[in-house]
Amino acid sequence: MEQLKFKALINLFSVLLYVLLVVLLVRNTSDYYWIPLAEGVAFLIVGTISFSIVVRTYKIKIKLIPTFEILIYLKTNFSSFINLVLPSTFGVMAIFLVGVFGIPLQVSIMQIGVKVSNIFCTLNSILTMVFYPMVNRNKTTMLNSRMVLLAAGVILSVAMYVSSNFLITNWLKSESQINIHTIIGIVQLLSPMPFIVAIISGYGVNGLLTLFKDTLFSYITLVSTLCMLFLAWLLVPIYEFYGGAISFLVGRVVYAILTYVSFKKIVKWS
Repeated sequence: MEQLKFKALINLFSVLLYVLLVVLLVRNTSDYYWIPLAEGVAFLIVGTISFSIVVRTYKIKIKLIPTFEILIYLKTNFSSFINLVLPSTFGVMAIFLVGVFGIPLQVSIMQIGVKVSNIFCTLNSILTMVFYPMVNRNKTTMLNSRMVLLAAGVILSVAMYVSSNFLITNWLKSESQINIHTIIGIVQLLSPMPFIVAIISGYGVNGLLTLFKDTLFSYITLVSTLCMLFLAWLLVPIYEFYGGAISFLVGRVVYAILTYVSFKKIVKWS
């Protein structure tokens, strides 16, 4: 529907509600278990409100869909399912594998690295959503939107690397300086991520998808995910969270390279 303002308000309100609940509920270090509950409650409330608004605005009739229709939808749109689900779970899978082979402290270090990289990739996600309908309607805007995404990616990657020391030392409170320096190293190792994600967005989401190559893009997504999982299986038992970070980064690099090469071939042949 391209109701991006409405979507932005939903996201903003859910985050603000989440932060408010955390501030109200978390008083001591032992209250950490309230954090995921606060997130769930905030998104449940906002999701229910937005769902009600959409149903009333577009006069949508709610009905039960037969199982065979659902299976047909899944089969027909399986490539879209892959493109939506797997990229969003890249970091989660890497963290999970570190947890399988490591200890809670190592999981925490890996999770902090992934979270920080996601923060610096947020602008890319916003720009991708803004540019996608424009590029989808008018292919001549593809080059300009891609240049903006790539430029932002370079700037954010440099900013992530340069600010990692200041950010981590002033954000995290730890008695162990070794842990602080380790987390800084992980963040710096993952600093190319905003630029890599910008390549995927520019040549994939706002490239291949707008050229109706969603099946090809899903194959690329699947291959890069399998590559990341294979590397994590090899590296995490040996290098622990460093292995998780390397496999996460290499998986994204493979994703970006395959996306770039495929887009160039498609454009050249067309």
